[in-house]
Amino acid sequence: MMDIYATRRRNLLELINRKYGGNRAAFARATGKHANLINLVLTTNEELRRKIGERLARDIEERMQLPTGWLDLQQAEPTTGNEAVTIPVLPMQGLEEEPGSTLERATFRAETLRYRMTPSTATSKLRMTYIDTPEMEPTLNPGDAILVDLGVTDLSADGIYVIRLKGTANLVRRVKRGVLGEPRLSIDSDEESSPIAPAMKVHVVGRVVGAIHFVRL
Repeated sequence: MMDIYATRRRNLLELINRKYGGNRAAFARATGKHANLINLVLTTNEELRRKIGERLARDIEERMQLPTGWLDLQQAEPTTGNEAVTIPVLPMQGLEEEPGSTLERATFRAETLRYRMTPSTATSKLRMTYIDTPEMEPTLNPGDAILVDLGVTDLSADGIYVIRLKGTANLVRRVKRGVLGEPRLSIDSDEESSPIAPAMKVHVVGRVVGAIHFVRL
């Protein structure tokens, strides 16, 4: 059985591979750590290796916006980047439906998805769909394919989301906070903006984490 320090080290390696393409210096900058410290906890030289203690583990999780204890748990098998990841393809209005075994699917290399996924994103929560309206032009055009993370169910960060308001079908909209850091959010389509009224119920289907633009060459 893998001890807690080995588990943390393995998860940290996978985190850096997925989020930063294996670039330890970039990870160190993002977490405010010295690059030498990161190299010491990840070195293959057991005599020089430094353990990832409780304080360091919790600090990394907080800075990377991971659940407390994430580094301590056995995560998925490490990826090399060459593995095939299969994503169900669903219509915009059927994103939350359970994909059938005979449904259309798109296949990507894990490395292709790595830079668009947060460390806690599960590929089982990803769905592909197509933009069928022009409201998000020029960011997203009709016919573009988008990857939606159904694991995101709140509007805790600015970004592009698939949402549903009372009485509407699924909509792709940009969500952003107001000026001066005020908590009020605005929903816009990249052409117009309107605030979310306090009584307005917004159902978050998922967050758009990537797009494939089709252009004529």
